[in-house]
Amino acid sequence: LGGCDLFSGEDTVIRASGTVVIASTGEPISGLSVALDSDAGGPGGHRRVVTTRTDSAGHFSLRYDTEGKNFSFTVYVNDNPFDSRYTGRRVIVQPGETRNLGMIELEEIGD
Repeated sequence: LGGCDLFSGEDTVIRASGTVVIASTGEPISGLSVALDSDAGGPGGHRRVVTTRTDSAGHFSLRYDTEGKNFSFTVYVNDNPFDSRYTGRRVIVQPGETRNLGMIELEEIGD
């Protein structure tokens, strides 16, 4: 079957979105790093597959086609580069999952 890709399709695509804000004020955090890592290979075996930054409204959106890989992935909010003014967050997602993480509240870290 020419051009047939058995591993492409919506059941292999991960979609994650959300809005990152300061917990105490609800103010959006712009320019913050958000990444998706593959968790293949167990502890320490993860690999960064997609990165983005939050926009001026604190919103982000990630999309990645896992191409049939059947292991979990982790969304990291505020990771590499880590912004030391805020805490971070991580959420595990699975192939085929569309996940709106909603409002992600990060705490400010004092000096």
